[in-house]
Amino acid sequence: MNSKGGDAVNFVLDTAGEPYTEPIFGMKYWSHPIPDAVTTQWMKAREPKLPPPSSNITLPPVNPFVPRRFDLKELPKEDSHHPLLFCSLKICVLIGKRKSWFPCTVNKYDGVLNQVLLGMEDGEEVW
Repeated sequence: MNSKGGDAVNFVLDTAGEPYTEPIFGMKYWSHPIPDAVTTQWMKAREPKLPPPSSNITLPPVNPFVPRRFDLKELPKEDSHHPLLFCSLKICVLIGKRKSWFPCTVNKYDGVLNQVLLGMEDGEEVW
């Protein structure tokens, strides 16, 4: 760590010296070593401080409605509950230099390829 006069606890702009310049955004900053006494104080502050067992203050009981697992449920490869299924859409197709809009319906969703099967107005289906 680079250091230019002073320390991180007692920062005084007049004695801090010239700031460094961050290379990408050009921001000015100073870099000073953090004293061991401060880091020791921080380490002590991160320790949990629970009340003694003789205290009337306790933690609340476990809430059965708070989830304990946050992993996601695996979706089937062909998800029948996709929010776009059976929605009516209009897609824009470039024909030559002209854009044309065509109505279609989302008939199927493929989660592996992340594609929707569109049912066109004339009965044709396109991925």
